[in-house]
Amino acid sequence: MFCRVSPSIVLATVSCALVVIPARAEQTVDSPSPVAAAGSPAPTVPGASGETHAAVDARPAGDNPVPVHTAPFDSGVNGNDWAVRDRALAEAPGLVGLPGTYRAIDAAPGVPGQFRVGVFADWYRASFLCPGGQPCPSVTGGKAVSDSTTGHFGTTFALSFGLAEVGSGTLEGYAVTTATATSDTSGKPSLLQALGDMSLGFKYGARVSPSISLGTRVGIDLVNGAGSVGLEGAATGAHTGFLLSFDGRRLSTPAPIRLHMNVGYTFDNRGSVVAATETTRGVPVSRFERLGLGVNRTDHVDAALALEGLVADGRFAPFVEASTTILVNRQDYKCLRANPSADKCLADSMLAPTRLTIGMHAQPLANRAFSLLAAVDVGLSGSSDFIEEAMPIAPWAIGVGASWNFDARERPPVINVVEKVIDRGPKGTRVLGRGVDSVTSKPIGFARVHLVGHDVGPGFLAGADGQFRTEPVEAAQVELLVEADGYKASHCSIAFPPVPEGHAPAVEVAADCALEGLPAMLTVKGTLRDMETGAHMPGVAVNLKDSGGKSVTVTSDANGEFAFEGVMAGHFRMDAEPDGFLFAGVSSEGKARTEKTLDMYLRAKPKLSLVSLDKNEIAIKHQVQFVVNNAQILPESYGLLAEVADLIARTPALKRLEVQGHTDNAGAPDYNQTLSDNRAKAVRQWLLDHGIDANRLTAKGYGETKPLVPNLTATMKGKNRRVQFIITDGPGAR
Repeated sequence: MFCRVSPSIVLATVSCALVVIPARAEQTVDSPSPVAAAGSPAPTVPGASGETHAAVDARPAGDNPVPVHTAPFDSGVNGNDWAVRDRALAEAPGLVGLPGTYRAIDAAPGVPGQFRVGVFADWYRASFLCPGGQPCPSVTGGKAVSDSTTGHFGTTFALSFGLAEVGSGTLEGYAVTTATATSDTSGKPSLLQALGDMSLGFKYGARVSPSISLGTRVGIDLVNGAGSVGLEGAATGAHTGFLLSFDGRRLSTPAPIRLHMNVGYTFDNRGSVVAATETTRGVPVSRFERLGLGVNRTDHVDAALALEGLVADGRFAPFVEASTTILVNRQDYKCLRANPSADKCLADSMLAPTRLTIGMHAQPLANRAFSLLAAVDVGLSGSSDFIEEAMPIAPWAIGVGASWNFDARERPPVINVVEKVIDRGPKGTRVLGRGVDSVTSKPIGFARVHLVGHDVGPGFLAGADGQFRTEPVEAAQVELLVEADGYKASHCSIAFPPVPEGHAPAVEVAADCALEGLPAMLTVKGTLRDMETGAHMPGVAVNLKDSGGKSVTVTSDANGEFAFEGVMAGHFRMDAEPDGFLFAGVSSEGKARTEKTLDMYLRAKPKLSLVSLDKNEIAIKHQVQFVVNNAQILPESYGLLAEVADLIARTPALKRLEVQGHTDNAGAPDYNQTLSDNRAKAVRQWLLDHGIDANRLTAKGYGETKPLVPNLTATMKGKNRRVQFIITDGPGAR
């Protein structure tokens, strides 16, 4: 049994914070105080009548921890801001102990004084090392093996720690140690263990914008010797890399995603571990030994790209990650093309072992410091085609892990002033009112309320339920001015009930103030243009019919522009039909108190029309063209449909038409029925969108049930694939 062994260590600590809120008079109130220590003056409550009693309450932060998810995103590192520290403490680490996905590392800066400790395990059992095209040599000297089974179990222990703020970023350190056991039925020995390999390094990250971070890392790789305890000096390597991360939560319109891109270079000298063994044997070690001992014979460029989704404020973070290793033969390793394992050579096969990883981080505890990790690796290359210079990778592997984050800094105590106001009674009467719709009596949310003739501040804002409460007023009645978007301002007079002699005034009087809604109108503007030349078209009559049935006509000005004021909100149709041009129309929707801009393009009448009125239908010389096996109309048919719309618009006697869809007999009848129905509906919708009244059109598909000719040839089938416009109410109606 091959073994390589070496040791490692870690440490930790924790702390919390407190948030409090103010309350009304005659209640004991905890509120954050600006004082810095016990004995500072206790503040009074502005505007309160009565006596104030205060006491300083200093409590340790652990009594009321701030939920991490409520901390705002920081604009920089600022390791003295506990909102920043709480947010950083909630970042889950990957395999190297630094925040990230599985192998990809987050470039965002951490904060000094925080530690992350993680333990991870990976496992697989698969038959892949000895395929038929590259069988493994038999350990007994017999026939080559092509059906071996490989098993693997590995553990990783990772530690990272924030060291110091440097410039606009943070310097962090990390340490990783691994232990693996790999077995294969074709191997001799059949079990290989690699214990105690370590990586030590530093990462520096800084934000270059609110959502983008850049970073770099550098470190050394310490490799234990084969068959002995202690480091193999010649196998010591180094790694460096560039990190880039994007955090969508920091955008002005937040998006719950993060993207990480890492590119690095590894000076890999692990081939020295097996150099003595190969010298003794006179041949390279087997691919199983390269796998079990983690041996690459060349340097490599390491790249990773990862996308994270952040669910429940990042408490669950599913991710997908791609990573690849591109070999670089700095060592000038001489590959033995006729090696016993039938491995290929890098010079002949530019193999780049690549993995796709799908996984998730989860943080089940309230303080977000504890994280769980689960991931599945899929080998995309390097698990079925092997070269002598590279360590094979498994076709699949399962990884799990757990980590705990610690903050070594002690959170300062929160100083609170406890205030108690003894109310001596109201100085007047309050109005507890509601703004309501004068027609529906429904509450109007967020109305603005002013007390007319009383100097009691800028006014009051009603809640979402329409309710508001005024300041106390010493008067027999009050007048309120109530305003709300979409309503006329309303003056509301409220008389207070008489107060018997010797009694205090009533504390609150309930009242509703009714507001009259403004008309739901909008403005529609646009420009008329020639579709072919793009030129503006002045002096053209444009008609508009709104949702209330009102029709208005305006004429475009010298620049081809037109405008309609006072259009009722909702659906409306516009059309124009100048001489020499086809009818052009558009259907749209508009919201009240908005302005909608719709340009109209007019198509000149063709010299040879493709559309005519037959005895019982609108005949078309060309067929409407669709995407194959789809109801999407192709643009080359827009001109034809514009002529159909023109004929319908200019022939009021055509009161109703049925748009019919037909197919040939290729395909299943049910499929053809659905396709024809969808195509008929698509043509009807096109005509509606271009100004035809919906009451004049219906749509129906007939599938393959009504062929014009037998479906014997491609030409005949083409005639049966058609759209027809059948008159159902009007001249020649069926």
